[in-house]
Amino acid sequence: MSEIRAGACLLALSALSALSACNTMASGGNEPAVPRAADVPHSMARAYFAPGEAEIDVGSGSNINGDTDALMFGAAFEGVGNVVGGGIKFDVYLSDDDLIESTPGVDTSVLGATVFPHVTFRPGTDKFRVPIRVGPEVILHTFEIEGSAASGDFDWVSAGLGLEVEPEFDFFRDDKSALSIYGSLRGGGGWVAISGPTDDYTSDSATFGAEIGLRYEIAAFLVSAGFLTRTTKYNESDIENGSFIEETDFSFRGFFISAGARW
Repeated sequence: MSEIRAGACLLALSALSALSACNTMASGGNEPAVPRAADVPHSMARAYFAPGEAEIDVGSGSNINGDTDALMFGAAFEGVGNVVGGGIKFDVYLSDDDLIESTPGVDTSVLGATVFPHVTFRPGTDKFRVPIRVGPEVILHTFEIEGSAASGDFDWVSAGLGLEVEPEFDFFRDDKSALSIYGSLRGGGGWVAISGPTDDYTSDSATFGAEIGLRYEIAAFLVSAGFLTRTTKYNESDIENGSFIEETDFSFRGFFISAGARW
């Protein structure tokens, strides 16, 4: 008798388990999904502006040094698959006309521009990523003097290779919004052509840049803010007709505000 009862109990438990499984399958479509982190976006486009300060520093004890207010505008686009992609960045800044303190009536200013098309490698996880960008980099600086006997433009054009690393960490990310912090380091160098009022010269350059900021996403809309700095060092030029261009450094630094999209 006890064996019959034990068999009956096992049969009843099996039946209850089957009914429970059927109910779960029948109601599965109505059960809420288990929350999970949203996928990391694959593309980003943004434009930014940065009020800041431009500086010039000419070597060998020259008095052609100074700084003044400046404004930078820039834009960037990038698309990445699972790991590999590409994009382009460019920015332009222009200083006020009192870059160097000089005699009244003499205006000095600088215009700087950078174009950086690149291949992107983005290793990482859903929460932490480290985009690595490498590609050709073209940089222009025009130093303008007006109102003196030495009036004219001095143009430096550098063509070379650039490398940028930009770690980014998500504080949170879901289907509606995300907040992250990022920082980037950028370096490079290249061959330089210099044009002066009377002669042309050649040289080489080294560049350095850094940026740190916060990014906030609402759906596909992206806003960010932070601090950036750019420095280009042009080494002393070759000698042409007994003259040369001194080693010259141009730099910009300022706080930026950016808006765009990430999808």
